[in-house]
Amino acid sequence: MDAYADVLPASPYGPSVQGPRCVGTGGSPDTDRTGHCELMGWAAGAWVDFRVDGIDVSTYATDDALTAAFAGYVDALLVTIEAAGEPAARWTASASTPPIASCDDLGTADEVGEVSGLGEIWFGSFWDGPRVGQYVYAADTTGALRCSLGFLDRDAGFGHVSVLPGGEWGFLDAREDWLADGGSEVVVVGVEPGGAVLRCDDGEECILDLHRQHDWIRVAFPPVPPASVDYMPALDYAEARASAVPLAEALLANLDG
Repeated sequence: MDAYADVLPASPYGPSVQGPRCVGTGGSPDTDRTGHCELMGWAAGAWVDFRVDGIDVSTYATDDALTAAFAGYVDALLVTIEAAGEPAARWTASASTPPIASCDDLGTADEVGEVSGLGEIWFGSFWDGPRVGQYVYAADTTGALRCSLGFLDRDAGFGHVSVLPGGEWGFLDAREDWLADGGSEVVVVGVEPGGAVLRCDDGEECILDLHRQHDWIRVAFPPVPPASVDYMPALDYAEARASAVPLAEALLANLDG
């Protein structure tokens, strides 16, 4: 919030809050219009990120009128949060062994490009815009990583590798649901039996979740882009998706020395 403090209007909910703000009532009455409302920041002793899309704005003459109506829901939400009392103790991530401090600890761009079949790529962290918000705060606090696979000659990429140090609780909590939804246990060198679940249906994201020591590691590739998409290079994206297991094994081998 501090990054925007000089350009945002003051909020009735305090200096660390952006909003309430609503837009979408303008335009021709003959068109189908929907509104968007949002509020984010530190309020009622908690980080609040409250957004609503697809609002029927036909009964609101202005954005200010829509914002006033949204504020009523904000008030009710904050009362509920305050009534909930103090939150439980925050989870503190344990350190990986050996430490995974950066994407370079997982592997080089040359290695990732070769194993995935994507060729010459870059491999590392990517941020579009200023580093603000609860996601950045959580990532910095826990030491979590999201390492993207990006193409050198264009503003596009395909896939990422994520690491949550000490995040085994997330893997263990979701594992049975993944299997029930069609995921399957797979053998991954460097992972104990039962510690790797693959979900890779055609037309959907291809995700390999791993439980390594106390960490949760994920290798993920999006669906194969349609041939009509001209901003992606002409590559075998099905091959890249099929590389999730060998790519994970290569990265784990680097971590284990």
